[in-house]
Amino acid sequence: MKLTRIRTCLGIAALACACSAPPASEEGTGGDATGHVYSSARHDFRVVTVADGLDHPWSMAWLPGGELLIVERPGRIRVVRDGSLLPDPVEGFPAVYRDRGQGGFMDVLPHPDFAQNRWLYLSYGKPNADGSEGATTVVRGRWDGGRVTDVEEIFEAVAWHGNNNHFAGRMAFDPSGFLYIAVGDRMLPPDMLDDHPALDVTNHMGTIIRLHDDGSVPADNPFVGRDDALPEIWSYGHRNIQGLAVDPLTGNVWANEHGPRGGDELNLIVGGANYGWPVVSHGINYDGTVFTTATRRAGVEPPRFVWTPSIGISGMMIYRGEPFPWWRGSAFVGGLVGEQLARVTLADTDAVSLRRFWKGNWAGCGTCARGRTDSSTWRWSTPRNRPRWYGWSRSPTTSSRCSTPSPSWRSIRRRGSPAWRSRRATRALATRFPGFAPGWVRWRPRGERGWS
Repeated sequence: MKLTRIRTCLGIAALACACSAPPASEEGTGGDATGHVYSSARHDFRVVTVADGLDHPWSMAWLPGGELLIVERPGRIRVVRDGSLLPDPVEGFPAVYRDRGQGGFMDVLPHPDFAQNRWLYLSYGKPNADGSEGATTVVRGRWDGGRVTDVEEIFEAVAWHGNNNHFAGRMAFDPSGFLYIAVGDRMLPPDMLDDHPALDVTNHMGTIIRLHDDGSVPADNPFVGRDDALPEIWSYGHRNIQGLAVDPLTGNVWANEHGPRGGDELNLIVGGANYGWPVVSHGINYDGTVFTTATRRAGVEPPRFVWTPSIGISGMMIYRGEPFPWWRGSAFVGGLVGEQLARVTLADTDAVSLRRFWKGNWAGCGTCARGRTDSSTWRWSTPRNRPRWYGWSRSPTTSSRCSTPSPSWRSIRRRGSPAWRSRRATRALATRFPGFAPGWVRWRPRGERGWS
């Protein structure tokens, strides 16, 4: 399908006011995307457009000096400096594998010590010599204002294929400085089941990679020293990861990935774990046929949260900032279907509730949620039909009635009462701990570790 240029907006939101009592739902209501106030269960906010003219924005990253880098999937990185989108893209990065479909520039990420070393990382679809195949690849270069220099390749996935889908390409650094890279399953048919490459650790399809910042393999990776596995692999059995985030407080690595027709997942990433695609899934083929009936299997790490039907998950961030105290520790997940942004409340290694923002309010809302998790301003992008960039920042004043939410409800959950999962128990938790947001969810047995 021909890639058309799409008018895209970049937004920065203002006004975060804490409310003393939550309404029945956290869905954003009221206002529009031109600066009016939106209301949610705990915080109000507004959105103001500050730039437009982007072409399929796919990712973003803040630099320490306040500049915002925006990836345009066809193969450009744009810069927002002092509130204005610069006309020229960043120079110095390589060409992409086709400029259509999913094989372009995918993610951009500054090094944790960027202020000192100026390293900037890019994942993209790399073409082979004749352009007939592509693979997820990561390069890095030194940032020099409007260009990068000293560009070097640090990872090339053993995931070559001629289609233009499921490259994944999300990246994240953990607090120890390890780099995680998601590689998609290249959309090979799920009917292969146990023979699917995502379950074969001799290639990189359907995996998360863990490397040092220079691309070398850590000695404690789970498959190091094995002749029947690639040492870069950290986890496998994934489909197409579109959100990858590390909780800056706990160090937990979280990823969300597309299911097929149904079965989008939020996963806690564990080294050496098998996530089961495609022998375990909550989804079906796009044509309605069934490729597996198994939603659990011994030796397969279960998802912490499942969306059925799918919301078309995209980028993700975990919020740990100060201006929105009730949202600390939540994962914000973009959803293409219904044009929404979802907030998933996390408790340790579990996902315990779901809330939804602005379903259908803004055309194209919620495709990619990512930003500065420790600041008063963060943004997200949407590369679909009428894509936009949105975000919010703290109001100059905050309601004095706002109190810091209780840090945990683990003490109740760990009492072992089987009733804690019931709706009545959930309402009791919400009464005792105002920060607990049960949401509108369908409860699963304890062993499935998630709700949808």
